[in-house]
Amino acid sequence: MSEPSPPRWRRGLVVLGWLGAGLVFTWGLAQALFPDATFAQGALQVAGDWAAVPVVALLVVALVAREHRLAAASSSVVMLHLLALSGLWGSRVTPPACGPSMTIVSANLLMVHPNPAPLFAELEAWDADVYVLQEYSPRWDYLWMGSRVSTTHPYGTSLVREDSFGTAIWSRHPITAEVFDLGGVTQSRARVPFGAGEIDLINVHVLPPRTSEYFPLWRQGLDDLVALAADEAVPFVITGDFNASPWSKFARDMHGVADDAWELIGTGFGTTWPNGVFPLPPARIDHVFLSRDLTVTSFGIGDALGSDHAPLRVEIAPRTGGGLCVQ
Repeated sequence: MSEPSPPRWRRGLVVLGWLGAGLVFTWGLAQALFPDATFAQGALQVAGDWAAVPVVALLVVALVAREHRLAAASSSVVMLHLLALSGLWGSRVTPPACGPSMTIVSANLLMVHPNPAPLFAELEAWDADVYVLQEYSPRWDYLWMGSRVSTTHPYGTSLVREDSFGTAIWSRHPITAEVFDLGGVTQSRARVPFGAGEIDLINVHVLPPRTSEYFPLWRQGLDDLVALAADEAVPFVITGDFNASPWSKFARDMHGVADDAWELIGTGFGTTWPNGVFPLPPARIDHVFLSRDLTVTSFGIGDALGSDHAPLRVEIAPRTGGGLCVQ
């Protein structure tokens, strides 16, 4: 006598299970071989840390339903994802410093921030040597220029805009600053005296890859940024809102020319967005990249109540053996 056919709901669940595990595996394989080649990949890279979560649920269902092949396939996908995560969250090795440090604070202010006062107080309390600001709107400029910090940090440049792409760099000490174009969006940069020389501090906020129209501009802007870093003649710090997670092509390419400050010394998951503002899984899309003449002595992530991006506070120093060490 043949065994009875499984209920239709169970067959449907198994089909959905295979489909889900297959989609996650396909995305992971595509990102490994052809990163951010399509709009879907570019949009989904932000959620890379969480890609295997639905597969874990499928694994539990497969085990309960005694669907052993589906359970084996799901567990393989989960293990591969955990292996990839271990590379991102592995042990920290911080290169030694050879001189005094400089504090840089980078913050996406959110140009439509409903109540900027708490975030401003947090930034001011951090008392950075240099503030690197994205989404610098007329409202934020008015608040900044009317505060004490505008007198303690008078050097720099700003481009005030009504949209999300205003930019500013403000420094305690004299710097040479300018705005420039990257991927069709205006950015800012500054030459900052440091150690035995100077560094190029680059403030970045590129378009998000959330539409098929924005995707190629996002990717081109980040490709141009990697090329800019590779051609730098002086040590550099590149920080800001990249709309790119560690799973992106950009992060992989940047590792060829620079170090990620959080990966050198950071703790926890390092997530910065959406900071509780949107009901989406948290991701690390705000970064600080350092050329290999520099190291980091501390790395902090703030609260930034009301902004969808948490600010970053990093202390950089000349790296032992590098050209910025003071003899």
